[in-house]
Amino acid sequence: MPGSRGDDDPSALRLAHEQAVKERDRVRDARGFFARQLGPLPAFAGISAALVGAFSNKIERPLWLWLALVVLLLLIVVSVFYSWLPAYRHLRAENEDEWRTWLEERFQPKAPPEGSKKLKAEDMLDPEQWYIAQIELERRLYGLPRKKNRLMLPSWKLKGADLQDQLDRERTGLIGAQVLFLVVIGFLLAARL
Repeated sequence: MPGSRGDDDPSALRLAHEQAVKERDRVRDARGFFARQLGPLPAFAGISAALVGAFSNKIERPLWLWLALVVLLLLIVVSVFYSWLPAYRHLRAENEDEWRTWLEERFQPKAPPEGSKKLKAEDMLDPEQWYIAQIELERRLYGLPRKKNRLMLPSWKLKGADLQDQLDRERTGLIGAQVLFLVVIGFLLAARL
């Protein structure tokens, strides 16, 4: 798409939009990376517990095996709760109405032509306005810059949440699941010793 002045030089707005989209995609990929690990951890812990229980001639300390099973159940609960966090599409849907209201107040887009019911307000903007509107949406969804990761409980409330919140929640869930996995393995080793 040519720049806003009709030349072929990239406009600052297009570059800002590309940067916002790349950052959004980077964080979405990171969310996927963390979420993909939440499923296998309980499975591996369960397989480990089953192997210790099935192939052990004698369990020296059965209390440790029972504790491992209790922590395994807790690991499953943590994994399920953090796996069910809302996806990016839900976050976007929650924010689009407010953003579209902002867009219509700011730009007063043209009315769509007769018979084109599927066109939205952003479809009626000129290229500069479109980039400004899309950058605004991406930045709303991303949230304010943060210097530190946060430990956060799972939440399905999307009002006031942003992409960074969701990433921090999934990271917290994965860290919790990893710690619980190590505790299960430790208890299984203690049961065998």
